[in-house]
Amino acid sequence: MLIERARDAEVANKLLETLNWWKDYTAKNGSQMDANPSPGNKEGGITTILEKSLGAVAKSGTTVLNDVIHYAEPLKCKGFTFMDSPGFDPCSITGQIASGCNVVCFTTGRGSC
Repeated sequence: MLIERARDAEVANKLLETLNWWKDYTAKNGSQMDANPSPGNKEGGITTILEKSLGAVAKSGTTVLNDVIHYAEPLKCKGFTFMDSPGFDPCSITGQIASGCNVVCFTTGRGSC
């Protein structure tokens, strides 16, 4: 879904390279990218972490994907940017702030404070 929204082939390739790195990393470590989510997510009806991630992408809007960056890498352009970051909320938000984010509005029904 995000590849179709990429600004150009370079951004699409950066996203594909990131996904392929994770596929390789999980395979080397005997895991999968669609492992089970946390107990709270399961209680909420999520069956796999991949399902949760696809839901997040679906909720990300329709704007153009302008860039793909590594964790805490400084933003290079305005607009929608994908950051390869940990799934643990406090760490993920820390990376966003380190990249240049100046407003965070985070709501959750469970989990992180």
